[in-house]
Amino acid sequence: MQISINEIELYMNCPRAYKFWYCDVMEEKKKSLSVCKANAIRKAVQQIHGGILANVKAEDIEMFCEHIWQEEITNADQEELDTIVIQEKPATSKKEATPPVTKGQRALVNLKIWAVHYAEMEKEAQVIYSDVPFEDTIGDTTFTGTISQIRKSPQEGWQVIVFNTSSQIPGFAYLKRNFSISLYAHALWQGLLEVNEEKISIGEIPAVYLYYFPNLELYKRGNGKSQKGELKGDPWIPVHRSRAELLQFEYEILYVASGIQLGFYPMNVTRLGGCELCGFTHGCHAMTTDYIPKNDLELVESK
Repeated sequence: MQISINEIELYMNCPRAYKFWYCDVMEEKKKSLSVCKANAIRKAVQQIHGGILANVKAEDIEMFCEHIWQEEITNADQEELDTIVIQEKPATSKKEATPPVTKGQRALVNLKIWAVHYAEMEKEAQVIYSDVPFEDTIGDTTFTGTISQIRKSPQEGWQVIVFNTSSQIPGFAYLKRNFSISLYAHALWQGLLEVNEEKISIGEIPAVYLYYFPNLELYKRGNGKSQKGELKGDPWIPVHRSRAELLQFEYEILYVASGIQLGFYPMNVTRLGGCELCGFTHGCHAMTTDYIPKNDLELVESK
């Protein structure tokens, strides 16, 4: 049996959503803003390390980001893009009027900031592979996917870099138990990478880092801990995996894979925001929220 990391992630978020997408082949709603941001920065990083944007001005990187962004939002949810996040401000005697800012406009501004600061901070990075496919056989199941970036450091040796563009920084518990991160580390240790149509083995447990792009944004005003113009934080977040953790992970991911293999698809929402962030709510007829008030009323009346 072969399962992609995308299948695992969707099944972990909600098995019912997995069924809609992979079994029922249901059309998902328009591409979300979060997906657009993740795809856009990944493409920008590829160009930065590919040499196309090397030694160019920040203005050139920003223009390139605009081009990428327009391509990404072609099939995006226009209603989400046009949602106003900063209201218009009328003119005063001292200040000119400022127009409203939409989610799409703010996302583009963030994308430009991320790309420019990334190019400045990581231009000397020794990137060995970018967006490299892998396959990793555990038990009787082969897991596949793509690793954002693999580097090599004189101090740590092999490094796996996982890109993240979420609006809120992931919590420690989430990062510690995240299956994708564990699988990337396991793939370098026990799996195979596909490079130039050849399969190679690294055979080492790498250091793993989450690269959190929103930390490349700057503080607009000072506070007790930071000064205006400083980065919001270190984008490098260590999420290393030990050998013992990876061995335990083997049992856990096979348990999840068995649910897919057996066709176990309950509605079990785990993602933050619940069903509202799912692209398949329009086709899910087993929603329970409509019945909660009725059930509560029946419980009260039966007492």
